[in-house]
Amino acid sequence: MNQNILIQAEQLLKELFDKPVCKDLSFVPPQQGVYIIYKNRKPIYIGKSNNLKRRIRAHQSGRDTAFTTQVHNRHGIELGNEMRAWVKKNCKFTYHEVDDFDECHLLEALAITNLRKKHKLLNATA
Repeated sequence: MNQNILIQAEQLLKELFDKPVCKDLSFVPPQQGVYIIYKNRKPIYIGKSNNLKRRIRAHQSGRDTAFTTQVHNRHGIELGNEMRAWVKKNCKFTYHEVDDFDECHLLEALAITNLRKKHKLLNATA
């Protein structure tokens, strides 16, 4: 693998981990990127999207998404109102815009690989 790509990926990963967590979607752009969902200041899910705002909003809505399905499987929270309330009460997020499609996939995979064992992520595989 190109050494320059690894250096860039490590920098992107650092930028993603260093961002402050929030609940407010108003500042999230409708751009491609990678996001981390936190519960009690610990990462529980990492994802990527071609529209960060829409994807995070879908998770917050309690609708059927990869994240809410994993929450349901692990915690027994039902989709819909119960899931929406659980996410609102427990979850915050951070994100990083990534213009390049391949870099976006690489950043997501690196973040999952970096955090999955330490934090028992809901998405345990990349």
